[in-house]
Amino acid sequence: FRRLALLFRANKIFYRMDEDTISIISDESMKSKSLIAEGAPTKTNDVLSWSLDPKKSFSDWTIEIVPIDVPKKDTWSLLSDDNRSIVSEDTLRGQDELYHVNRVILAFGEHKSEYFAELFSKHKPDDQRFTRIELSPFVAKYFPQFLDFFYGHFSAQDLTIDNVLALHDLADRFEVSKLYRFTDEYIRASLQSLENCIKLV
Repeated sequence: FRRLALLFRANKIFYRMDEDTISIISDESMKSKSLIAEGAPTKTNDVLSWSLDPKKSFSDWTIEIVPIDVPKKDTWSLLSDDNRSIVSEDTLRGQDELYHVNRVILAFGEHKSEYFAELFSKHKPDDQRFTRIELSPFVAKYFPQFLDFFYGHFSAQDLTIDNVLALHDLADRFEVSKLYRFTDEYIRASLQSLENCIKLV
């Protein structure tokens, strides 16, 4: 049968998981120390991520992102009820995207989201493991980078003048305090430059 193996990082420690063993791999030496069984294979090509096949990542939750652009109030007020329906469904809605995530990654540890922690804590066994979220197209574009932050594939060094506002908005909305601090510090530092001020405005 096919052996499954995963390597993921949390709090600067690498964990490797397969059918036989869960191992801790130190950040410095990368030498595996088995917790369960000796002699288990150490070869792995996968790093835990939301982008993996959900069966491979053992995903236990799905997030649907729906990009919807809301028009300005004065424009909206000029539309009839029929036209509002046409605009909201056909013109303003972008391509929906599904993201298969791991609840423990989003709701635990130093990168945790208080929003998702509360959402998952209220989940009942018979409830659907699914969340639908509407975002502006601009913010939705950076949702993959937002998820990368939880999985340890995105850090403060990856912030740019292009993605910082969207990630700041996501960090605020989903109560991710560490990412919010990173983006807030980046924005404050960027305001020292006139060129960056223009871009951010």
